[in-house]
Amino acid sequence: MAPTSVSPAFDKVGYWSPNTASIDWCENNYTISYYIAEFWNSTSSILIATLAAIGYMNLASYKERRMTLLMQA
Repeated sequence: MAPTSVSPAFDKVGYWSPNTASIDWCENNYTISYYIAEFWNSTSSILIATLAAIGYMNLASYKERRMTLLMQA
């Protein structure tokens, strides 16, 4: 069953307000920053994007075709 918007933090006003989603998934919105709706979700995504960028920058050092195909997919 999907979570519902019964949390009062669901309607909290922030930079990206008004909230138009009918479901609030993981964490309360705008609890840490006025500009970031789901702070910890955004923070973990930065780590994933950084690792992808590092892998792409090191692409020239890989000699195996499977590695270049993996990074270009």
